[in-house]
Amino acid sequence: MAKPLPPIRLPFTKDYAYLPAIEFIFKGTFIGKTFYWVMREWFMEHGYLDLCDEVLLYFVERIYVEKRFADRDIRSRWRVTKYYQHGALSDFTKWFVDIDLRMVNITDVEMVVDGRKLKALQGEIRMELRGRIETDVARTHAPAGSFAKHWLLGAINTLFQKRLYKQELEGQRKEMYRELYRFNGMMKKFFDMHIFVPDMELFHKRMELA
Repeated sequence: MAKPLPPIRLPFTKDYAYLPAIEFIFKGTFIGKTFYWVMREWFMEHGYLDLCDEVLLYFVERIYVEKRFADRDIRSRWRVTKYYQHGALSDFTKWFVDIDLRMVNITDVEMVVDGRKLKALQGEIRMELRGRIETDVARTHAPAGSFAKHWLLGAINTLFQKRLYKQELEGQRKEMYRELYRFNGMMKKFFDMHIFVPDMELFHKRMELA
């Protein structure tokens, strides 16, 4: 069951509502391609798109940094999006998810699965999910159809978003948080069920990604 959201002190800006970060940490041996594929498939099945609003055939990395020593330290960030489809105001809001991935102390190893040797990675994964909801999507993506720029509706835009639409937006915020919490739970089950975890010390300390 997803943890309840903190009490609403509405971390809303003029155009965005933000969610608390959700964190997942795994240490052990894993197959990089399988890990990547499972994440992508889940977001595809739940209607997420790439940054060009096209089918999520692969993740587009917004950040990729790799440091090589005796082992590797990798950081990457992916972003996926989804238009919220519900009622008369479908497409008025758009969900954004940033997937911050930090892999620490990574080394290349081999593992045996069903009698076959497979190339794998060993180390620690720290994944952090950050969600936000953009309102009046047309304002930035198709200005001619923007609520704020409508000759009549624009006059009540601020009132609409801060008061009339506030309850709807908070409902979406909770729904999105539950959805990302389910994704987090799915990834934990995936590693528990499919990946061999050796006895090793947790190297990576909890830290905030910039």
